[in-house]
Amino acid sequence: MEENNLGLVVVTQGTQEETAVFCAERIPGTLCLADPTRSLYRAYGVGRGGLRETFLSAEVWRANARAAKKGFKAELPPKGQDAMLMSALFVIGPDGRIRLPYYYDHIADHPPVEVLLSGFLGTRWEQPFNGAIHSEGGAHGD
Repeated sequence: MEENNLGLVVVTQGTQEETAVFCAERIPGTLCLADPTRSLYRAYGVGRGGLRETFLSAEVWRANARAAKKGFKAELPPKGQDAMLMSALFVIGPDGRIRLPYYYDHIADHPPVEVLLSGFLGTRWEQPFNGAIHSEGGAHGD
């Protein structure tokens, strides 16, 4: 990302103090923003999941089992934060426009590496946005 002059911003629903501690422990050196009122979440269309996307998802249980094998454990968010709030990832161009939105299907979801590499590194940021990002083989569904 640095080689391509790209940055990362993480938005949490914690307070400024909680966000500072979280980011210092887990992603030091990353720009982190606190959004305890969840206004950015609403503005970007990130909503709450149901039980199927959060606690009852087979994918979530499998991800928690993989994490446990690596020494991590699932934790509820701190008091005042919404455990049902979904996550999303956005690639935003230098013009401020969203170039790649990725809304998680469940709370253990992560975008495929190919999508990120195509979205981050496969985009000519100096050119205007002309359509969806897709692989060299053609548009999705071709």
